Amino acid sequence: MPLHTVQRDIAEGRLAELSIEDVPQGGLNLPMSAVYPTSAPPGPAGRWLVERLKQCPSKMASLP
Repeated sequence: MPLHTVQRDIAEGRLAELSIEDVPQGGLNLPMSAVYPTSAPPGPAGRWLVERLKQCPSKMASLP
């Protein structure tokens, strides 16, 4: 999970950070695709999700 979403739980002892071998220091960047038929494009919630996913790389680049 992104560190910024669980940092408080780690600090308060509810979660522990695990170190996994062969994972880059900044974590993994996983490519994602949104696939849907052109005859049935996503509705408002689906469009919202696609837009948020498209913003993830730029948001993650600015995190410590």
